[in-house]
Amino acid sequence: MLNLKGFLIMRGLLLYILIPILILPFSCKKSNRIELTINLPLVDTFRVEIYQAVTGEKLYNAMLVNKRKIVLDTIIDDAVSINVFWRRSYVPHSIYKGLRKHEETFGDFSDEFMMQKEVYINTKQSGDLEISLKDSLSQEEVEQRYYNNPVDNNLIAESKGKDFNLFEIYSHLLLQNEKVKRQKLSDLKAQQYEWLNSGNLSEVKKMDSLINSNTWQTSIQAELKEQINRLIEANLNSPVSTYIVFREVYNSDSFTDYKNSFLRLFGEATKNKYYRMLDRKYIENQ
Repeated sequence: MLNLKGFLIMRGLLLYILIPILILPFSCKKSNRIELTINLPLVDTFRVEIYQAVTGEKLYNAMLVNKRKIVLDTIIDDAVSINVFWRRSYVPHSIYKGLRKHEETFGDFSDEFMMQKEVYINTKQSGDLEISLKDSLSQEEVEQRYYNNPVDNNLIAESKGKDFNLFEIYSHLLLQNEKVKRQKLSDLKAQQYEWLNSGNLSEVKKMDSLINSNTWQTSIQAELKEQINRLIEANLNSPVSTYIVFREVYNSDSFTDYKNSFLRLFGEATKNKYYRMLDRKYIENQ
């Protein structure tokens, strides 16, 4: 039986051993904190809204006046949509007329311009994120460019981390795909216009049927699927790859196109809600 001195020594040893063990989980646990910089020299006042990309849950909403930095203490490690709003300076007549026509139904929303950037946040890899404009343009030029070509909204994001960069590559594939489709459609309409001018009405009708059927997109979309699968195959251990599969299946309702890539995912790619949902729906229940 320990005497008082032995008891005190033993208690001291236990405290010496246990206190670091008890503190360690709390000291090592990294909070989901990120510092977001919105670098928009065009305007002094703008509004920022951040949403979870899939569910649409609002994670942040604030008006910033002469401020560029936001500290988000509880941001999720996931794909998020960052929306930036400011007072519009360029209002095309066609838009203004349309908004006035439907103002009773939709309200007056012509005064606000919005740009959007979707990013993948992993606070374990990086705690900093910067959103800025790709080109040095005036406020009106930015708004007019977006009106003429809404596919490319001129916002870019910069951060460190493999997951962030992987999602940027995926986003670039989607952007290029949209540009290719827009160009292809433009070429088809130009050809249709030439036939119309030459009086070849039978070819005009055939082209009209082709454009409306969307079959002209088949080869373009097939190439995109190949590119996405190659990207996933090169990053089988990333949670971003799982999210990409989930998003593509969600948009196309076709798991078959990405099944082989999904079955090869491992490690961190299998430790998230997107993997569990896909596995439960398409693998376990089959």
